[in-house]
Amino acid sequence: MTDVPENELVGWRRYLHIFTLSAFGIAQPLLSLIPDRTLFIHDLQPRWGETALYVFCLLLVLPGVISLLDRGWFKLTQSRLPRIRNAVFFGMQMLVLQALLKPVLDVNMLQKQGVSWLVLIAMSAIFGAMWLRYLTRFKAIETWLLACSLGIPCFGGVFIWKMAPAVQPEVEAAAVEAKPVTNPVPVVMIVFDEFCGISLQNEKREIDGGRFPQFDRLAKTANWYRNATTSCGQTIDALPTLLSGLSPNVSRQPIARDYPQNLFRLIQESQQYDMVVFEPVSRLCDERINDDRRLARSVWEQLLTLCHTTACVYPHLIFAKDSLVPMPTIPKPWFGMSHPAASGRERRQGLIQYYWDGDRDVQINHFLDCVTKREKSEFYFLHVVLPHFPWQFYPSGNYYISNPPMIPLGTDNETWAANDLVCPLAWQKYLLQVGYMDSCLGQLMDQLEREGLFDECLLIVTADHGVSFLPGHSRRKPDGENMAEIMSIPFFIKLPHQKEAKVLDRNVESIDVFPTIADVLKQPLVTPTDGMSLIDEAAVDRPRKMIMFEQLSTIAEAKFPQARKALQRQLRIVGSSTSKDRLYKVGPRADLIGRKLDEFVITEGVRIANVVDNRPSKLIEKGKLVPGLIDGQIDKFDETAKPLNLVCAINGVIQSTSQTYVGINMPGRFTFLLPEELRSDATSSFDLFAIVPGKKPTLERLRQVRHREGAYLFREISRANVTPQRAGTPKTVSKP
Repeated sequence: MTDVPENELVGWRRYLHIFTLSAFGIAQPLLSLIPDRTLFIHDLQPRWGETALYVFCLLLVLPGVISLLDRGWFKLTQSRLPRIRNAVFFGMQMLVLQALLKPVLDVNMLQKQGVSWLVLIAMSAIFGAMWLRYLTRFKAIETWLLACSLGIPCFGGVFIWKMAPAVQPEVEAAAVEAKPVTNPVPVVMIVFDEFCGISLQNEKREIDGGRFPQFDRLAKTANWYRNATTSCGQTIDALPTLLSGLSPNVSRQPIARDYPQNLFRLIQESQQYDMVVFEPVSRLCDERINDDRRLARSVWEQLLTLCHTTACVYPHLIFAKDSLVPMPTIPKPWFGMSHPAASGRERRQGLIQYYWDGDRDVQINHFLDCVTKREKSEFYFLHVVLPHFPWQFYPSGNYYISNPPMIPLGTDNETWAANDLVCPLAWQKYLLQVGYMDSCLGQLMDQLEREGLFDECLLIVTADHGVSFLPGHSRRKPDGENMAEIMSIPFFIKLPHQKEAKVLDRNVESIDVFPTIADVLKQPLVTPTDGMSLIDEAAVDRPRKMIMFEQLSTIAEAKFPQARKALQRQLRIVGSSTSKDRLYKVGPRADLIGRKLDEFVITEGVRIANVVDNRPSKLIEKGKLVPGLIDGQIDKFDETAKPLNLVCAINGVIQSTSQTYVGINMPGRFTFLLPEELRSDATSSFDLFAIVPGKKPTLERLRQVRHREGAYLFREISRANVTPQRAGTPKTVSKP
C-alpha cells in the first residue's frame, strides 16, 4: 500500500473536519429553517424524545456514516486512483459552498438563461478545490476550521432552544369554565379566497344580478358593505386577522397560542354551540372540538416523518432552481397543508380539514351536507380556496380542465406579463369561477331555508383578500395601480331576523368581522381589538384604509376612490350583464363572433396547431368535464414574429377569437374558452383558423394535432415561464 503523503489530512483531524463540514453544510441549513415552519411543527406535535433524536442523528449519526464512507473510499483509491482519494471530503466542502453561494448565484437573471445551476456548481467546485489544496499547506486555515467545530454543539443547542415552546410536554387540559353568550343565535360564516368585491358590481355599482343572481339575492336581505377591504394581502395572515379583529403583525403566527381571543374560542368556550369548522389554513380552532382527535404517534414514527420531510427539503436548499437533476417533491405538511384524520367525508361535526387547495368542490358539498338543524345553536364556518387560482370551473360546477397548471399562465413571480391578452383571458376564467361561488352560495341559502335557519341566523359572507389582473403588475402585491382590486373584498352581513336590506359605503375592513359577531352575540371581549362593531352606532369610521403585504403597508383614502377607477377598467375589459357583456369576447377581433364561415375565403394552411386533449378527472365530485377550453401552440412559431389573430368556429360559426401570446417566452401559444352550452354537446366539433391580413376576409385553416393532456404543451410552459415558484421549493412557494 502506498504511503500517505506527509501533508495529507488523516486521523482524528480528518474526522473532526468531516463532522464540522456536515454541521455547516447539512445540519445548520435545516436546523435554522425548521423552527420557522410554524404550521409544520404545530401539526407534527413533536416531543422531546424525537427532537433530541433528530439532533443526534443530524449532528452525530449522519457525519459518522459519512466518515466511514470516506475512510473506505480513501483506502480503496489510495493506491489505485490517488487523485480522487479525497472525493468524499471534497463533496462535503461542495455542500457547504453550495449553501453559502446559492443566495448569491441562484437569481432570476441567471435562471432565465438556464445557467444558474452551472454557475453555482462551477464556483463551488473551484473554491472547493482551492480549499482542499491549501487546507494542509497553511496551518491557519486548518486551525480556523477546527475552531469552527464548536458550531456542532452550538447548532444543536440553539435548535433545542428555539423548539422549546413547541415541544413542551402536553399537560392534561383542565376543565374549562363555560362563558355563555347572552344571545346564542346560529352563526354561519363563509370566507372565500382571493375574491375581489368589485367583481360583483355593474356600471351602477350594484350587484350584477345577471351574472351573480345569488349574491344579488343575498344583498336584498342583508347589509352589503360596498367599500369593504381586507387588512392583509396574504391568506396566512388575513385569516387570523379576520378571526381575531387584530391588525396584521409579523410577530404573530397563525396559531391559537398567538391569538388567544378569536372567534373559534369564543364560540367553543360558550359551550352553547355545535361547531362545524372547515378551515384548511390557520390553526386557530382547537382540535379538542373533535371527539376523535389524532392519536399521538410513537417517537420513531415522528422521527421518521421529520427525517423524511427534511430529506426532501434539503436538495431545494442547496441546489439551483433550474437544476437539471430532478429534485424530490416536498411533502405537503411542510407547507402547513396537513391532512388530519378528521377530514373523512362522512363527518358532520367538529374541525374538518382538507388540503387547502385540494378537492375544493368536495369541501363545499361536504359543508352543505353538514348544514342541518341541531339540538344546540349552530355554528357553521367554511373557508374555501375559491375563486382562488387554479381556475377550472364553469358557474354550473362543471369544469373545463381537470389538471390546470400550478401557476397562472403569463405570470413571473406572481407578476403579470405586460401583455394585453393574458390578463383578460385570466379575468374571464376567474369570473366564471366567481359564478360557481354564486351557485354555491345559492345552495347554502336554500339549505338554510329548508332547515329553518336562514331567518334566525347571523350570516356573514366575505373573503380574505382580492386579486388583480393588471398587465405588468402583481396579482397579489398591492401598489398604486392595482391596490383597489387586491384590497376590495365582498362583505355581506345578514343579521338575525333582519327585515330591511342596506347598501353601505362605510370604511369597513376585515378586522371588523370578529367584534361585530361578538356584539351580535352580546359577548363582551376580554381584550380590545383593532376592529369595530358594525352594529355599534357610536363607532366612528377610520380616516383611512390600510393593507399589509410581506411587512409592507399600503394606505388608501377612506372613501376609496381607486375602486371606481378599477370598476371602470373591469367594465371596459369584460363588461357586465346589464350593458355590453364581453365575458366571452375578450380576444381581438371580437366583432367576428357569430359570423358564418361561408362569409370568408378559406385557405388550407400549412401551420400545425398542437392542441391539448383535456380528459375527465376523478377528483371532481359532482361536475363533469365540458371541453370548452381549447389550449394549444402553433408549431415552430417564430418568437420574433407578429402575433397571429385566431378564430375558433363550431359547426360553421365563429364562436371565439384569440391571439398568439407575445412577450412571455411562449411563442405561438394560444387559448380559447367557449361558453359551456356550446361544448356540452359532445358531437359539436371545432375548427381553428388564422386571420389572413388583407382587404378580403380570408381565413387560413390550421391543421390540428391532438396531444395527451400535459404531454406536450405544459412541458413547454414549465420551461418557458422561468419562475422561482416551482412546486416544492420551500423558500419561494407562494403562501396561500
